[in-house]
Amino acid sequence: MPSGTHEVFTKMVVREIESRLQRTSIAGSIECLESMDIALESEPSDDHEYSKCSPDASFALKDDRYPCVVIQNSFSQSKRDLPRLADDYIIGSYGNIKLVIWL
Repeated sequence: MPSGTHEVFTKMVVREIESRLQRTSIAGSIECLESMDIALESEPSDDHEYSKCSPDASFALKDDRYPCVVIQNSFSQSKRDLPRLADDYIIGSYGNIKLVIWL
């Protein structure tokens, strides 16, 4: 379970991103999804097995199935695992997740 510090830090980062997005022409078409479950395809196959990931926050174009940016606090995870986990997000979303930000 995330600590209070973890949640506060994540919210500060999200607010900063939202603040900067407000100054762009695409601000109205992007929404912050906070923490939501994302079904990612585990292995490309005919039987479509999915795994569930719950990033700390994400940003998506309105009405898209997957967010384009995922934010994940990684304090409790091994730094060696982060590239593989980022690949899981990107590949499991068929490339719809374009950017994974580790905090």
